[in-house]
Amino acid sequence: MAACKTAASWRSESLPRIRIGVNLFAAQFRNGSVLEDVERALSESGLPPEALELEITENIALGREEGTLSSLTALRARGIGIAFDDFGTGYASLSY
Repeated sequence: MAACKTAASWRSESLPRIRIGVNLFAAQFRNGSVLEDVERALSESGLPPEALELEITENIALGREEGTLSSLTALRARGIGIAFDDFGTGYASLSY
């Protein structure tokens, strides 16, 4: 929420239109409210969806948690960016 409010504030001050990245954790997907939480943060802050990029670890993306893929797909369909954070340090690492 705080990151969305800050980014919206910067945009209202005519600062460069950046996309703000926010890290998500597996627990946020497990509790089932990630879609509602993101929607609320955008709505309350006034930040447009395309100005938000959610960063997930590859373990979240490749995990078998129920609903994770559908949540990510729904977020992306709303125009929110999805990025891998620390890619190559888990399942995709060369040492693994």
